Amino acid sequence: MGADGGAIEAGSEDMERWRRVSTLRSVRNGVPTWGSPPRPAMSLPTDPAATSAPSVPPESAWQRFAKTVTVLRGAGKAPLLEPTDPGLLFRTTRDARGRPFELRMDVYRVPAGQASDGTNCLLIHGGSFVLGDRAMTACRFLATRLVGEGITVASADYRLTQQNGTFPRPVRDVKAALAYWVENAERFGADPAKVTLVGISAGGALSLLALGWADDHPLLAVPGGRPLATPGVRQMASVYAVSEFSSFTRGITPWLRRWVTGTSDPERWRAMAPTTSCGFDAPLLQIHGDADTVVPVEQTHRMDAARRALGKHVETHIYPGVAHAFFSYPGCEAAERGWSDLIRFVRS
Repeated sequence: MGADGGAIEAGSEDMERWRRVSTLRSVRNGVPTWGSPPRPAMSLPTDPAATSAPSVPPESAWQRFAKTVTVLRGAGKAPLLEPTDPGLLFRTTRDARGRPFELRMDVYRVPAGQASDGTNCLLIHGGSFVLGDRAMTACRFLATRLVGEGITVASADYRLTQQNGTFPRPVRDVKAALAYWVENAERFGADPAKVTLVGISAGGALSLLALGWADDHPLLAVPGGRPLATPGVRQMASVYAVSEFSSFTRGITPWLRRWVTGTSDPERWRAMAPTTSCGFDAPLLQIHGDADTVVPVEQTHRMDAARRALGKHVETHIYPGVAHAFFSYPGCEAAERGWSDLIRFVRS
């Protein structure tokens, strides 16, 4: 029904309002609510012999966005490990209402009796900065496979944008997760000198910045706050990661960019871009598909060029015809190929 109680006209403001409400509800619940919208108003054709069906309104940017973030939550059905040590508190901060907000991580230990040399990974999940958590399918898929190779895994949360996670707050959260993990890794059979930081999509941007921004970076300063102390890592893997913000110009992404970064200033976007702060010493692996319509693969190419210009180690793998979020589909060809490249890098 429309705002006046009548039928919703195709293409009307009421139809678009319905799409937005339905889409946002699906994002909040993490379950897509696709299907037919309320039936548009119809009139009988003037020609009794006419049999053409009414036109279906095109899919809106809001619906495309919801599909994307739903995929990022994961759709795989392969058996996945449960964490051996779930919900470890590593930071207490504040949410958007100023209330205490706890950040936690899950740990997946290598089983007793299985060979391990202490190699370990800290996973930072994706989700467009507004969705997801440490238990997303992509993280659990990687944890399952890594533990199977004798590699201990931690998977950490950070504040999402709606949880007071406007930039640069989630970068601080990732730095805190890294500091906690390095300090406590030995408790779980991991070597703090053998940490690979693995950032996925939005988590890739946060991980790149956690390493790229010095602890005294101006954007990280908090009045009256304690100075950060970010430990080094052995290496980092960036999986279809966001590495700049200026190229998000289609559909809902400009609005999302303003919300996530808290600014409409292109200079601020440039300052927040991982490509402008990529001089960290840790070797970097990049994995991306060239058919990615969520995070353009050109971003990864520019990160590769920026690292090489600085004389820093970078290894980039581009998969032809592969779209975004393939680690959310365990067993698919792209996920297996990405896994192969990742495990070789982690072991190097």
